[in-house]
Amino acid sequence: MYLLNHSVQSIGGICLSALSVGELHMVTAAAGMLILLATVSFTLFLSAECKDTVNSMIIGIVFCILSLILDSVTLPNHLLFQI
Repeated sequence: MYLLNHSVQSIGGICLSALSVGELHMVTAAAGMLILLATVSFTLFLSAECKDTVNSMIIGIVFCILSLILDSVTLPNHLLFQI
């Protein structure tokens, strides 16, 4: 438990706030839960709006692939090798 109290230092990146390892873990878990909630809400919205289940699955897969493409396009190339 002692290791969770050490501060997180970034190498070549931007550190917005001074977080310990435990606090960073909690922030990451909270962000993951928020993303999961947003994904489930979007899926339920699609299934309510579409008449056919195949259409809602296709739209969901398209949005998933579109987010991956946009993430790879907007992230600068020099940051890809530092992650």
